[in-house]
Amino acid sequence: MMPQTLHLLALGGAFFSALATIYIRQGLRASDPYAGFFVNVVVGTVSLWIAVIATGGLGHVSPRGALFFICAGLIGTVGSPSRCRS
Repeated sequence: MMPQTLHLLALGGAFFSALATIYIRQGLRASDPYAGFFVNVVVGTVSLWIAVIATGGLGHVSPRGALFFICAGLIGTVGSPSRCRS
């Protein structure tokens, strides 16, 4: 990939992460944290598989890459700032 493409992907990821945080906060005003967690997991899973299908499949996944992916998912879901505030 070109360096400019990587920067655009990173910027897009940051934008959609911020957008997700806003929507999660709005959703938690009318529901409990468990419903928000469930919706976050379902939407993330569906989005991931749509991206995998759109890009042509998984390809080769290294154990180190899988570990980083798992850690990012756990940190983003469990340790997000919206879960730390009441």
